[in-house]
Amino acid sequence: MRANRTLLLSAVCLMVLATLVGQLNRGVHNGPLFPKPPGERLTQRGKDVKLQHGDWPDTICNLVAKRQVSVGMTEDQVRAAWGEPLHINTEIGPNANQEIWWYSSTSQGSSLQFINGKLAFVRQEK
Repeated sequence: MRANRTLLLSAVCLMVLATLVGQLNRGVHNGPLFPKPPGERLTQRGKDVKLQHGDWPDTICNLVAKRQVSVGMTEDQVRAAWGEPLHINTEIGPNANQEIWWYSSTSQGSSLQFINGKLAFVRQEK
């Protein structure tokens, strides 16, 4: 009896799944399965950055306007947000070029690691 119930439940689940997949394949659904978040609106300061750097995404312009950095930013975008670093260490490897930018000489500074020109890691010193 228990085996029959499990088999019946499995069959119903497969039918529901097959129906949903069929609807998705035909485009019958109420939106994407993984909807993208709504586009970020430019703040006034973000608009000022956008005027200077029209090809940068709105999200990046807003971050630069707030003097914030984020993984994936280019070196130019980080410079626009934080200015020139105090010191840069450069390592050229066979598969990747790496730079570490230092933004403070005190024990509470920040270091940023770039790999092939993109920000990969942000480290806050304590």
